[in-house]
Amino acid sequence: MRFQLREGRSALAIGLAFLILCMTLRQLALILPIDTLGRILQEGLLILGWVAMWRPLQIFLYDWWPIRHQARIYDKLAEIPVEVLPYDRTD
Repeated sequence: MRFQLREGRSALAIGLAFLILCMTLRQLALILPIDTLGRILQEGLLILGWVAMWRPLQIFLYDWWPIRHQARIYDKLAEIPVEVLPYDRTD
């Protein structure tokens, strides 16, 4: 789980940097004349920036659930009493 969260922090840093870059380029695209191509560029940069945030959000919102579920199972297994009996070879 620590690895997953470390990966999430790295992905978040990269995603935020890319989102900021896309938003900056979008603001620069506002200088362009407002025509169809300029509008497509502006909206495309906005969508591209938020799509870059997909993986970090997925890691922090959903990917840790199965890991935590498995850890709970292991915790329960660790608490199960175990009895070791000698092996009887007479059978």
